[in-house]
Amino acid sequence: MKAGLRYEYTDTELNSSSDGLVVDRAFGALFPSAFLQHQINDNNQFNLSCSRRINRPSFSDMASFVIFLDPRTVMGGNAALQPAIADAFQVDYRYKAINFSMQYTTEDSTIVRAQNRFDGNVGIQTIIPDNLKDQQTFTASVAFPVPVTDWWKMRFFAQYTYQEATSEDKGAFYTFNQNSFEVTGSQSFELPNDFSAELSGKYGTAIINGNQRFKPVGFMNFGIQKRLKNNARLSFNIGDVFNSLEFITTTDLPQQNFFVERLFDFSQRTFNVSYSASFGNQKVKGSRKRGQVEELRQVN
Repeated sequence: MKAGLRYEYTDTELNSSSDGLVVDRAFGALFPSAFLQHQINDNNQFNLSCSRRINRPSFSDMASFVIFLDPRTVMGGNAALQPAIADAFQVDYRYKAINFSMQYTTEDSTIVRAQNRFDGNVGIQTIIPDNLKDQQTFTASVAFPVPVTDWWKMRFFAQYTYQEATSEDKGAFYTFNQNSFEVTGSQSFELPNDFSAELSGKYGTAIINGNQRFKPVGFMNFGIQKRLKNNARLSFNIGDVFNSLEFITTTDLPQQNFFVERLFDFSQRTFNVSYSASFGNQKVKGSRKRGQVEELRQVN
């Protein structure tokens, strides 16, 4: 069993030569945490944890840059972002090689990126990171291997998530919720003549990010490897085999007569060939590495 308590106080002021005091925030908070682990037997283990965490906005989120995507669409930062405080409760259970997990998180001022805002008076749309009023998230997941044969092994991870988020814009509150499911899998094959191959992929149903709703997305990767003499390896990999990894988001605010759909494509199908080999006396390298580790221990 392990427990801890931390106190943090933050006082931030940001001044602008043209706008005066832009950010003026000060707060203090206690951050408790507790962890309990119980090894029932060789095949069963139970973990319980609860903690309070702080999520601070990054510099790029707060930087007041402006990028014009078109004459009426602007992307930028948000200097007024507040840190988010989250209370998380998690239960884990392991049976042999199967892992189960459940987590519930409630968070105030959740930081979400790329939020869509529209000013009807000037006809300008802005895309900025922002703070939600609050967000609740429940997840349940399972990870397990499937040893099919000596030469074929599979491993899967599946997760169910429920999210409910409340945002505020111009004094109006909007609530968004979503049930989602994702599954990730990998299959590895030990083939004749020192060949091996791996097939991996992921599929996820729709999820939300503040006032954005991401449509379902999936992708698949493939790789094959040949082990050569003297520990050399020759590999060929294809990333995003079907070129399907693209993110389509929608924001629908009927109260503001506002609807937008965007497509983000950060990935392309890629082909990679690599060759690796080890040179020199491996025993000497191992001895040198151990010596470096000992030196670091003495320094620390």
